[in-house]
Amino acid sequence: MFNAVITGKVGKVDPVKTIGDNKVKNFTVAHNFKRGDSWQTIWYEAALWGARAELKFAAGDTVTISTTEAITAQVYEGKDPQDANNMIPKAALRVIVDQIHITPKAGQGE
Repeated sequence: MFNAVITGKVGKVDPVKTIGDNKVKNFTVAHNFKRGDSWQTIWYEAALWGARAELKFAAGDTVTISTTEAITAQVYEGKDPQDANNMIPKAALRVIVDQIHITPKAGQGE
């Protein structure tokens, strides 16, 4: 069985969409970690389906998401920040969220 738990800061939050009879909210989560002397960030593209799509949270909130689905990668070419003419391979990691815990930014009510 596959289980993954990811904690990070919410980036972009899309409006709730209706697909067929289901609602979905897409959002991004930045997981920051230290490797050696430098900080690294992995971005996840997350999706909340059904009634959970109506949960309220915003960019900057801390979330812990979990999934028992596989985390998938979509490979694409991005521009090298040092040379806009140089395309480099990148990947977007996608997660269908089973559970979510939201910690609002400081100063926000719960």
